[in-house]
Amino acid sequence: PGLVQNILGCILRHACYAGASDVFFMKTQRVGIIKIKNGGVGAIFRSIKPEIYDKLMQKMVMDNCRDQNALLIRPQSGLIEFKTDADKNRFEDIVSRYGFRLELAEPRPGKREATIRILDRQSNEADFDSLQFDDRTATILKRFTASSGGLCLITGQVGSGKTTTLYSLLKLIDAIENHIYTIEHPIEMPQSLWSQHEINKE
Repeated sequence: PGLVQNILGCILRHACYAGASDVFFMKTQRVGIIKIKNGGVGAIFRSIKPEIYDKLMQKMVMDNCRDQNALLIRPQSGLIEFKTDADKNRFEDIVSRYGFRLELAEPRPGKREATIRILDRQSNEADFDSLQFDDRTATILKRFTASSGGLCLITGQVGSGKTTTLYSLLKLIDAIENHIYTIEHPIEMPQSLWSQHEINKE
């Protein structure tokens, strides 16, 4: 288990330093494939032996699924965590800055896949003015923070900056004079003065 955790940590460290938003694990008939997505574009990082791939999958499943058969019914969500002091110290450079959200799936028996979303906590702390919207768009978005009602949809592909934009907009609202209430899946960046509620999409 320690070796498998070390391999996973090294993969995540590479992805973090490469500025990736996601890491994908998939398996062909002969090898396991690791892909990383950077700037919305995926690329193969490397292939690994099937037996190592299976051990990585088994570890992620054991750490996050109470019932392994549930994967055959629907994808399961979880987190990649470094729980022991040794692992925390070994990967302190990424543990202190990043969070890792996990989606596990088993599209058919014996074929397990995983997607790890990398959450850069420093990125989520970005000020709205640093996001470099053009003046017209910035004015429109800021207008929502002063409105008592309405609907604002922010859409885009994975890793495009939706969460960063939303958090930076909400931070323009005075959390002492106003009550900020959020419903999230999951809570990616806890805020002390907000009332954040995490829901389970199941």
